[in-house]
Amino acid sequence: MTKKHKNQLRALVLALTVVGALLWHFDKLGSANLRFQTYALFSEQNISAAELSKVIALHEECFENDRRKNLFNYYLEVQHPHSDESFRKYLRERVETIIQEGRLQKKSIFRRKENVTLLRKGSELIGLFSCAPEQRISHGSSMIYDVCLASKMRGKGLGQQLMEQAIRQCQEVGKDLTLMVYKDNTPAIALYKKLNFSLVPMPGEAGDDFEYFNKYFMVFQPRQK
Repeated sequence: MTKKHKNQLRALVLALTVVGALLWHFDKLGSANLRFQTYALFSEQNISAAELSKVIALHEECFENDRRKNLFNYYLEVQHPHSDESFRKYLRERVETIIQEGRLQKKSIFRRKENVTLLRKGSELIGLFSCAPEQRISHGSSMIYDVCLASKMRGKGLGQQLMEQAIRQCQEVGKDLTLMVYKDNTPAIALYKKLNFSLVPMPGEAGDDFEYFNKYFMVFQPRQK
């Protein structure tokens, strides 16, 4: 290697080092600009209509398409497994009607939500989760619900920060900490396993209810120190 090539290589290494340091610095600045805000209740006194609309829009971004797909598959696989193409067309229309009706009810439903935590980056809403007792299938566990991160913020480690906060806030002494996740949501499943959630059989009480269709049940099992 000639002296000229060595100098070029040193310059390239130096440039890459500087770029890496800048990216690390801006990443830290971004993390420092994050804040969690918890609401015991989404009442009109606690959150404005405009802010609530942002929460609902983010929730729809995270969950509406999954709900649409799984609702159609639920009707097709569980309730009408031998349907023909004309009936499937009807099902698609019916599912879309249910989705639209659900949108109209979202505001009143969210006004009654309790223990919701929002994640903001600066003034921008980018994520949320909620905690609630689960009575039907886990006999009183504390369950993490509504784990949601804006799509443009994914792949930056923020999902893990969101879940770590959820674990801290939703854990209760003497109770299992649980969650449910769609079986085809492989990135979320991988993250939950990394954070010490384990897949366990869906309790029999779930039955054929749509709420549990195509979902895994996971229990937090912290490593012993």
